[in-house]
Parts: sequence; structure tokens; C-alpha cells
Amino acid sequence: MQQRTRWTFADFEIDLKTGVLCKRGQPVRIGRQAFRALALLVSKGGTLATREELQQAIWGDRVHVDFEHGLNVCIRQVRASLGDDATGSQIIVTCPREGYRLGVPVKGIGHRSWPSVQQWSAAAALVVCIGAGYRLVPSVTGNPAAPSNDVPAPLHSPSVARTWPTQSLDAYEWYWRGRAYYDRSTGRKPFAALPYFEKAAALDSGFALAHAGVAASYLERAAAGIDPVESALRAKQAAQRALALDAGAAETHVALAELSYRLDDDERTAEREFVRAVELDARNAYVRQRYATFLREQRRFDAALEQIGVAQKLDPLSVISSWQKADILFLARRWEDALAQADRALELDPTHAWSFRTAGQSLEALGRRDEAIEAYLKAGQVAFGHLGRAYALAGRRDAAREILSALTRRPIDELGHNGVSVAYIYTGLGEPEKALEWLEKAHNDGVRLPFSLRVAPQWEPLRTSRGFDAFLKKTRVAGI
Repeated sequence: MQQRTRWTFADFEIDLKTGVLCKRGQPVRIGRQAFRALALLVSKGGTLATREELQQAIWGDRVHVDFEHGLNVCIRQVRASLGDDATGSQIIVTCPREGYRLGVPVKGIGHRSWPSVQQWSAAAALVVCIGAGYRLVPSVTGNPAAPSNDVPAPLHSPSVARTWPTQSLDAYEWYWRGRAYYDRSTGRKPFAALPYFEKAAALDSGFALAHAGVAASYLERAAAGIDPVESALRAKQAAQRALALDAGAAETHVALAELSYRLDDDERTAEREFVRAVELDARNAYVRQRYATFLREQRRFDAALEQIGVAQKLDPLSVISSWQKADILFLARRWEDALAQADRALELDPTHAWSFRTAGQSLEALGRRDEAIEAYLKAGQVAFGHLGRAYALAGRRDAAREILSALTRRPIDELGHNGVSVAYIYTGLGEPEKALEWLEKAHNDGVRLPFSLRVAPQWEPLRTSRGFDAFLKKTRVAGI
């Protein structure tokens, strides 16, 4: 007998098969882990779901986090999506030291057949389209969805609802799977998204967003020094293809903006393209995130904070936006604020490596070295260079050199750019000449050097070293 997958409770309907939560027929934004927790609570029909059962449902056997804290955060996210007040909760009831249960009646809905991935994708795409400012075309659903009222009003210009950007449901699914990688939500390499974007473009050669995603992924490859000339060429080709297909897509103008400043050192054109992207879709959190990154690299921190603040309002459960804000605050030397913001990002995702790294940087800047080392250890490979430097500063030079040896034996990686990471450790060891030598090597390998060389406190030992200013000008580090 087929297991029931659709339920109603309070004003909500949840479909466990498609991963869609609706309130009075309108899709509700909810994170993946929060959805898993809610799905278990609903399937229990009002009986107790123990903390151990919730742990298994949310993380399975792959938990490497502070489970108690992570579960509490996850339940808060569920309540936020339901509009449920924990202090006077009506929907989710806390059973102290045991778990949680639903405090409202749950009713199953008759079975529904979902025989193909296309139908599954259509339902999932509905939620994504609404969040991205699109509406479904009648030929796909026969029932266009109205824009969600749950996002703030545009700050600059109205976002015009656009028809769904591809007729291929498969292509749309592949595109959003690529975006999940590209957004670094798991700490994976951003250009791991490339095959997903390319698959989406192959399924629908007229899908402009897929080509914009291909351009973004090749830009990341070029920045990491991986076939930089070929990667740059492919990025430009994909961006031009996206523009030819849909000049009205905000993501296309984001790709053009990033090509301008990351490959052509043309900040003026980049700014113009970012502004155009905002004009086309002011309620697109991705557009705001990428614009904030550009402003950050121009050392325009107040403007960057404004853009990332809008992104947070548009997508309050986005760990990426929360982490980006922490990173901007750190580079603006607002270290206490950066640490607090990194902690908020970790409340959304207790495993987020980049947030642990930014927390470590802030702690290090505040002189709290032992805590910084602990944060870097939790960050893993995205903070190997930072960890080695922190060990050196803490007097654990053997540990620092052990990491140094491991990095120098490996090829350039996609997260730490080994040459930059090695240079980072040498600053902690008090050997600025070797640090500069490795930065030069990274540059010669095609790696785009971090603009933080100009502002981050950890690079301070280099700024007084001979030849450093000339090196920055020669390599055209961002913000020069």
C-alpha cells in the first residue's frame, strides 16, 4: 500500500513527496533541514517525536555538529516558517527533555500520483520561481502563480514578474541544483556547479539563466588559477550567449558585471551592470549578494552592507547572506559585530565552514587566539592557511610547519588557493619575504589574489615589507 504523503494542519498543507509547504494555497519558504523536521512532526500525527528521531530525520548518520544546539535552531526555523511563537506555541509543542509534537489536528489527504520527475520538478520549481520573481507560464501549469507578498517591497524600482525562463522542467531542476553548489551553502567548491549548469543549458539551449550560471562557474575556475585563459574565454562566451538570449534577465547582467571587474578590471562597467540587474529584479537576493561582493572588493563597506542587508530581508533564512555580512563587517574592522553576525549565520547552519572561518578571523583580530584556533578547526579545509598562521602566532610552530608542508605538496585547490594559504602561514611565522614569494607564485599560476591583501589585519606584516606596494600594483589586486 502506498504511504500517505500529503497532510493538512492549521492553515497549512504539506506534501512530503514534493517538498512543498503551503499556507492557504500559497507556497511558504522553508529550509531543507527545517522541512525534514516538520515532515516528521506531521507524520507522527500529534504524537511525540523524540529528539533522537528528529536527529535521524534531519541529519541521518552524518551528524558532526553540536546536535542539541543544531536541533534547537532547526525548530526555531520551523516555527519562523509557520509564524509560530515559541513562547505561546499553538502549532509546535515542546516536550521538555523529550522532543516535540504538533499541538493541532493533522489530517491526511488522498493519494496523488507523481510518476515522473517533470511533475516533481514543477511543484518544486513553483516555490523557487516565486522567490526569484518569476511566474509560471500557462502552458506549463495552466494556473499562473501570483508573486509572493512575503518579501519586502523593492527599494529602487519595481520588480516585474517574468514568465518562467525555460519550458524544460528538467533544465530548471538542473539549474537550481547548480545554484545550490555555486552559493557555497555546504562549503563545496563553487565551480562544482558547472556540470549542472551545462546540463541545464544542454537540455534547453535557449535557457539564458543556465548560460549565465556557466559563465559564473568558469569565472570561479579562472579565479582559482585552473586553466585561467581557457576558463576566462568560456566565461565570456557563456555570458554573451546569455545576453543574446535574454537581455532582461538580472542574472545575465550579474554575469556581465563580474566579467567586467574580475577579468577586465573595468569597475565602471561592472557598477553599471550591477545597477541594471537591480533595476530589472530588485527583489532577487542573489543579485544583491553578488553586488555586495563587488562593493566589498571596492572597499565600499557601507554600500556593501546596505546591499547584503536587503538580501537578508529578501531571504531571511539564507546562511550565505548572513555569512557575507559577517565577512564584510570583518573587513571593515568591525570585529565584534562580525563575530556576532558569524554566530547568527551558524545558528542557521551549525556546520557552515565559511562562517567558522570568519568567526576565527574575528577572534584572532580580537586577540582571542585559542578560540580562533578552535573555530578554524571547525572550518576545515577552507581555513587551513588561517589555522597554520594561528598556530604560528600561538607559538605552536611545529604544527604550523606541518600544515605548511601539507599545503606545499598539494596542487592548487579550489577553496584555499594553496599559494595564498602558504603565504598566510609565512606571515605568522614572521617570514614576509617568503610570504610575498608565494603570493607571486600564486599570481603567476593565474590565481586572482584576494583584495583583502589591502585591508585584512592578518596581512599587516606584508604592508611594511619592501616591494609590497609595487607588487599590489603589478598584480592589480582588486580595489587598487
